Order: sequence, then structure tokens, then C-alpha cells
Amino acid sequence: MGGYVGLPVQGPAEVIEPGLARALAYVAGLPPKAPKSPKPKK
Repeated sequence: MGGYVGLPVQGPAEVIEPGLARALAYVAGLPPKAPKSPKPKK
């Protein structure tokens, strides 16, 4: 889900944009998820 950010706040763009930019920068800096090992077949 890289790049997805929830926005729980509503208001004018001048108030929301700094927080949204900070959240997107944080998400972009996270390492990619590690792949899951395959489940053994039964």
C-alpha cells in the first residue's frame, strides 16, 4: 500500500497540505514490505 495516506481532518487546503506532505514523505521513506514465505502444500 505504498503511497496511501488517510486524511482524517477536514478543512481549508492551507491547513491540510503541510500535514499531508509530511505524511506522504513519511510513507515514502518506509522500507518495502518483506515478501511472505509460501505456505507448504498439504
